[in-house]
Amino acid sequence: MFRDNIPVYHTVNIRDTFEFIHHLATEMTLGKLERTADHMERTKYTDNIQMSRKGNLPPDRGIEMQLACIPGISAKMARSVEDQYPNMMALCAAYQALGDDERAKHMLLADLKFRGTSGKDQRLASRSSKIYQYVTGTAADPPPKPKKQKKKATTDGTVSPKKRIKL
Repeated sequence: MFRDNIPVYHTVNIRDTFEFIHHLATEMTLGKLERTADHMERTKYTDNIQMSRKGNLPPDRGIEMQLACIPGISAKMARSVEDQYPNMMALCAAYQALGDDERAKHMLLADLKFRGTSGKDQRLASRSSKIYQYVTGTAADPPPKPKKQKKKATTDGTVSPKKRIKL
C-alpha cells in the first residue's frame, strides 16, 4: 500500500516484522536489492502533500477515517465496517431500514469481524452500540434483552412442571 509515495508494509506481529527486516538486510547484503535512494533525487515529504486537505484523503476511505475517530474504535474495526458499508450513507440507510427496533440498530454491526492485535478474528460486539450512538447522535444505551420467564414455584418450594402426568 502506498501513502504519499511512501511504501508501507504490514506485518502481523513483532516476529513477522523481525523476519521481514532480516530478509531485506540479507537481500541487500547479497546485492539482490538496489539502493535506489542513492540514485533518486531527494525530495521533501511536504512536496508530496497536496495543499488542499481533500487531495490527501481519497473519498473511498472516508467512512474508515470517520469511524476511527470514535473513541475505542480502531482503524481495523472501522475497515471491517467499511467492508460491509462502503460509505456513511449506506450505513445510515441500514440503520434506517431497521425502523423503530432500537435493539437491532445497536447490534447491527455486532457480528462483523476484524483481526485483533493477537492476530485472531474478533467481533465488534459491544462496539456496535458505540458506533450507532456516535453516528446517529443517540446517547441512550441499547434496550435490555427480553428476559426469559421463570418457572413458578409451588407452595412447597418445588418447581412445578408444565404438564402434570396423571397416574
